[in-house]
Amino acid sequence: MAYSLVLALVAIAAGFTGLGGPAYWAVAVVLNTIMLLRAVAVWRSDETTAEATSFAAERKFFRFSLWYLFGTFSAMIVDASLMALVGLVVLIFALTVVKMNRGGSFEAFDHTQRSSITVEDQ
Repeated sequence: MAYSLVLALVAIAAGFTGLGGPAYWAVAVVLNTIMLLRAVAVWRSDETTAEATSFAAERKFFRFSLWYLFGTFSAMIVDASLMALVGLVVLIFALTVVKMNRGGSFEAFDHTQRSSITVEDQ
């Protein structure tokens, strides 16, 4: 139980660092809440109850722990991908602004210069 509590705190705190972003944080909150609920179920079951239920709570906890790892790492990948995409969009926008400020032409999709959209020197 103590391990699950420490894991939840560290995993959620990682969302506020460079390790994880908003998508990771949201997934971490949901997955760690479920993890803590499963840990409480294991903690409450005694040996007799566990044997009578064929260790159902323990097996559910273990099965969920595998999904927990998959979900956590997937959220990290999604966050990193989103950040890379945002960075690319910002870079393209910045390069376009710099080009236009230096008097470059703004070309259409077919890369044909049109006098209606060409910046004129003054």
